[in-house]
Amino acid sequence: MEPKDAGPGVGALPWRAMMTAPARLRRGRDRTGSMPPIDDGAARREVGAKILYDLRERVKELTALHGTARVLQDDLRPIGELLGEAVALIPPAWQYPEIACARIVFDESEMCSASFAVSPWRQSAEFRTASGKAGRIDVFYADSAPDSAEGPFLAEERNLINSLAEMLRSFLERRETQRALQAAHAELERRVAERTVELVSVNRELQDEITERKRKEERIGFYRERLRSLAAELSLAEEAERRTIASDLHDHIGQALTTLKMKVVEIQRSMAFSGYEQTLEEMRTLLDQTIRTTRSLTVEISPPVLYELGLVPAIQWLGDQFKRKHGLAIDVHADDTGEQADEVVRITVFKAVREFLVNTVKHGCAHRVSVDVRPSAGQLVVRYRDDGVGFDPRAVEGLGVRTDAFGLFNVRERCEYLGGRVGFESHPGRGVDFRMELPLKVQLQREGAHAGAHHHR
Repeated sequence: MEPKDAGPGVGALPWRAMMTAPARLRRGRDRTGSMPPIDDGAARREVGAKILYDLRERVKELTALHGTARVLQDDLRPIGELLGEAVALIPPAWQYPEIACARIVFDESEMCSASFAVSPWRQSAEFRTASGKAGRIDVFYADSAPDSAEGPFLAEERNLINSLAEMLRSFLERRETQRALQAAHAELERRVAERTVELVSVNRELQDEITERKRKEERIGFYRERLRSLAAELSLAEEAERRTIASDLHDHIGQALTTLKMKVVEIQRSMAFSGYEQTLEEMRTLLDQTIRTTRSLTVEISPPVLYELGLVPAIQWLGDQFKRKHGLAIDVHADDTGEQADEVVRITVFKAVREFLVNTVKHGCAHRVSVDVRPSAGQLVVRYRDDGVGFDPRAVEGLGVRTDAFGLFNVRERCEYLGGRVGFESHPGRGVDFRMELPLKVQLQREGAHAGAHHHR
C-alpha cells in the first residue's frame, strides 16, 4: 500500500522512467556513504522520493521472504506444487518486476515463473541439501537495466536471493528427512510385521513343544510311579518268597535233617563196636554242620525275629550280627511305637538299616554306629549315624546311575513310594547322618489301578 503523502507517480514509476532517473535518485548515497547535501527544496523532494523508493523495495523483499516462508511451512502438499508457488513470489520482489522472471531448479525438477525466458542478465544462488542433491534459484531480466552492485541487480537482491536459497535448502532437507523417517517407519513396520509372524510361528512351535514335553513328563512321572509300585510290590513279593523259603528250610529241610541226625545217633548206639563208628561220627558231624548252615541261611533269607518279635528287636539283632562279624559298636535306641507301623513300613525300615550298615562296613571305615527309631506326628523317624570317613554329597547325586550306590537309590525309591523321604548329611572325615521318615500307616495302590488310571487318561 502506497503512503498517502506520496506524490503522484512516485514509487510506482514505470521501469523505463526509473532507468532515466537522475543517478542520485537511484543510488541515494555517494561513495563515502553519506547523503548528498540538501541545498534546496527540489533536493529535499528528491531525497524523500529516494528514501520512499528504498523503503518500498525493502517491503517487496520482506513480502517475498514472508510469503515464501508461509508457503514452505506446508508439510502436506507436494514439493513441486509448493516450489511453483514460491517461484511466483520472486519476480515481484526485484527492482524491475516488469522485466523480471525466476526459475527454481532442484535435482531433476525445474519450476519457472510466468513469461520465463533466459537472458544475459541473471542473478543466481546455489544450494545443496545434506543428501547431496543440488539446487539453484535464477532471476533473469528480460531487458537491460542500469548497473548497480551486481550488474543490474542490487546488493539487497543478492542478500534476498541467498536467503531464499537457504530457505529452500532448509525446506527440502526437512522434506527429505520426513521422507527418510517415513521410509524408516514403513521399513520398521514391515520388519515388525515379519518378525511378529516369525514370533507367532516360533511361539506356536514352542507351545507345541511345551505341550509335548509336559505330556512326556506326565508319562515319565506315571511310569516312574509304576516302577516305584512295581519295585515295592516286587520287594514285598521277594520278602514273602523269602519267608516261604525260610519257612520251608526250617519246617521241612531243617526238621528232616534233625530227624536224620537223631536216627544216626540211634544207629551209633545200636552198632557200637561194629566197625562203623568212625563213619557214623563223620555223618553226625556233617549233619550238624548242615543243620547250622540251614539255620544260618534261614536267618539270612528272612530273619524270623522281624516277624516273631518285631522291628526294634530285629534291629537290635541286626546290630549284634554286624558287631560279631565286623566289630562295629552299634547303639540302638527305640521304643515299642515302631511296632504300630504297618508290616511294609517295618520291612522297609529294617532293609534300610541293613543297607546303611552294609555301606558303613564297605565304605565308611567306622567304629561306632547309632540307630534311633522314634515316632513323630504320625511318622516313624529313623536316624542313622556313624563316625566313618564320610563322603562328598555331590558324589552321590546320581543315585541309581552308579552301581555302587544302587542300594541307597533303592532305599530312597521305596521310601518315597510309601509317602516318606530320605535325606542325609555328610562331609569328608565327619561320618554320615541319614534321616528317614515314613508314615506309620500306608495304603498301597496296586499296579492294576495305576494302569487303569493311565488308560482312562
